[in-house]
Parts: sequence; C-alpha cells; structure tokens
Amino acid sequence: MYEKKIELKIKDRCNYVIEMSPNDNNIFFSLNEQGYILPKEKFLALTDKTLNELNSEKIQIFTLEDTIAKAKFTSDNKNIFISDQTKSITKYNISDDKTGEQTDNLKINIKNLKTWKFELDTTKGVLATGGNNIFIYDYVNNKILKEIENKNKFVYSFCFLSNNKLATGNSNGSIYLYNMETYNKENKIEEHCLLVRNLCFNNNKNILYSASDDLHINQIDMNTLKLFSPMVGHKEPISDMIYNEKKGILVTSSFDGTVKIWDTKGNNNCINTLQPDTKNPIWDITVSQEGDFIAFTSSEGIGAFVLK
Repeated sequence: MYEKKIELKIKDRCNYVIEMSPNDNNIFFSLNEQGYILPKEKFLALTDKTLNELNSEKIQIFTLEDTIAKAKFTSDNKNIFISDQTKSITKYNISDDKTGEQTDNLKINIKNLKTWKFELDTTKGVLATGGNNIFIYDYVNNKILKEIENKNKFVYSFCFLSNNKLATGNSNGSIYLYNMETYNKENKIEEHCLLVRNLCFNNNKNILYSASDDLHINQIDMNTLKLFSPMVGHKEPISDMIYNEKKGILVTSSFDGTVKIWDTKGNNNCINTLQPDTKNPIWDITVSQEGDFIAFTSSEGIGAFVLK
C-alpha cells in the first residue's frame, strides 16, 4: 500500500518535469526554466517555505532559456540531459560537491529541431530526438550520426530496445521500428487510432508498451510483433509511462489525475490507483528502482507516494 508523503501546490510556475537518478539518491524537478537536484530525503521534506528558498541554497541548479520540458540522467549518474520549450537540448555535468556549479555543458547542436522530446541509449552513448525527421546524435563525440526522414508523420515518443532497435511513436497512431546499425525502417505497427504519446520496453519479456491518446496501453511481442490484450483504465490520455524491471510493474500517469500500477508478471491488471488530493492532470512521473517511491508533477503541484 502506498501512502502520500508530500503534495505541494505550486502557483504561477510551470512544473512539468520530475526524474529520479538511477542510484535512487536524488530527484530532479523543474520550476519554469530552472531545474533542481535534491537528495530524495530533502525532496520529501520540502515545504512551501523551503521550495521558495531553493535558489539561496547550495544545491545543483540548472538554468535554461525557457520552460524545462524533459530531463534524463545517464546511467552512471554523472550527467543529465535537459530540454526546454525552445526545442534545445543541453547536457550538463553533475557536480560531486553539489555546489550547483555547471561545468562542461554541451548544447546539442541540431538545427531546426521540432520537439523537446528525446531518449537516451547510455550503453551506446547516443540520443534520439526529432519531429518530422529523426536525429541520432552521438553525445560522446558530439556529432549527428544520422538524420532519418519520417515523411508525413510527427514523432511523439522514442524508445531504445535491447536488440539494437529504435521504436518511435507517431502522430497518426503508428509505431515504426528502426535498425540502429543500418538506420533502416524495418517494421510498421498500426494498432492505435490516435497519437502514440509514450513508449517503454519490458526487457524481461521482450515486450514493447505503447500508450496512445485512444486510452489504450498496447503490449507488443517484439519476437512476433503480435499484440496482446490492451490494458485499459485511464479516462484521459496517458501522460507518462515507466516500466520497473526489478518489480515487474508498469506505472502510468494520466491527465485524468491518477497514477496507476499494473502487474506485468500476472494478468496485467491494474493493482493500485493513486490520486493526489488536487485531482489535477498529472504531467510526469518517476519511479525508484525498488518500486517503493513514486513522485509526480501535476498542473498545479508536485508530490510523492511511498510504499508502506
């Protein structure tokens, strides 16, 4: 059973992004164009007063040109990639002394980028982003490896798979699978009728989950490309989706103001529904490796649930 540990209302500031570091020690969250990294314990102890005093503390603060839209840690916890609504992506070093200094920042140089969405493959040191076209960027050597033409579609989501493939979710409800050695499109999956907002991968079962604005969460067997029965329960589009490999759960959030936990080891039923007090649309979620901590951002706040 999860219990709510924190829920703060945030007025007049856009709070879209929340992300947990891979070692579960730190939380990144955004307020307008600034992002903050706090130890998890300090995040859970936030109050309205301490939230307003963050800029005066010696913590890691990242300032972008516009409202922050997405953030991802690298698996070694040494860097974080942050995008903003000017459609730019920046790689930041995370300082060990937590003084807030930003060193060796790298602005991802992709001209005419149409989206702030991206995904990392930290095993290969590459980043996928795009919009009308898909860009594969080598962030170790700071160069574009490939621009893949994506005619008449707009990419809303990216997911790297374990078999050296990239899945993209498109505006028309289709999913494309690309070979990351040849960059050729190998398969097209058409199982949604509206845009595919989220993708994530179950490496244990080789299953790709796709969440669409048609309210379905599809399960696609990557061995056969066959579709299992969709998971249905949200009443509004699914805003974020995370598969927790260690616990075998899929965690989803929605503009309906709920967070749902799905059992992927059994019959794929929803086993828990969490709802903040404000009941406002939820933008983003993050889940600890142990599955015992779920933090969220909503249209009017920020909060977290902890497993008892």
